[in-house]
Amino acid sequence: MRIDRLAPLEFHETWSLREDTTVEAGRGAGDAVVLGTHWGDLVVPGPSPLLAEALRRMSLGSVSLRNVVPDFPGYDTEPEGCSAAARSLLGDLTVLQHLLDRTLSLGAMPLLTVVPLSPEARFSPRALPPGAGRRRARLLPATRLVHTGRELHLESPRSRHRVELHRPEAVCLIDGRAGLVPPDLRAAARLPQLALPEHVAAAGVAYLVAAGMASVSDFDDEYPST
Repeated sequence: MRIDRLAPLEFHETWSLREDTTVEAGRGAGDAVVLGTHWGDLVVPGPSPLLAEALRRMSLGSVSLRNVVPDFPGYDTEPEGCSAAARSLLGDLTVLQHLLDRTLSLGAMPLLTVVPLSPEARFSPRALPPGAGRRRARLLPATRLVHTGRELHLESPRSRHRVELHRPEAVCLIDGRAGLVPPDLRAAARLPQLALPEHVAAAGVAYLVAAGMASVSDFDDEYPST
């Protein structure tokens, strides 16, 4: 049975703090929050209640921010159409994006996670043109697919991110013609039951492009990689 025919599996975008980031909240509403990060402490003065709650939740694991603000935008949603609260929270998080892991999940299991590796890391995925979910991403020069036996991830000296591929289905997103996909995973990715729903594949490709790991043939002029 194909994954896209399993009705219970829902697509999720979730956010979390980097694993090495801690949150020390003030005792009162509006008190500063101190984020302990890989690059030193970062003080967030007077956070809004929404930001404080989002940070608290993200410190516990990967969460949907629609549990904080119901209309929090997805990667393919224009913020202008969202509530003022959603836009405000998105703006606050943009300042902290170098501390935020972004994950795509299908059902209860994550598909891939984009992890920032630098204080200068910026990640702003947006919708690709129609049909992107039917195309595989072409890895950019210097991008490596690293297979350690325990995990699979993409890395590049040109990117300030690492992309962790949690499930074999994530390999379906990558154009394997460059020979970078290990034979066992390449074979697994051809299995019909691992085919991803088009809207999930489109989101995955958009994440790879925004992380500076890949481009999509015929779309490069419309959606340049960063």
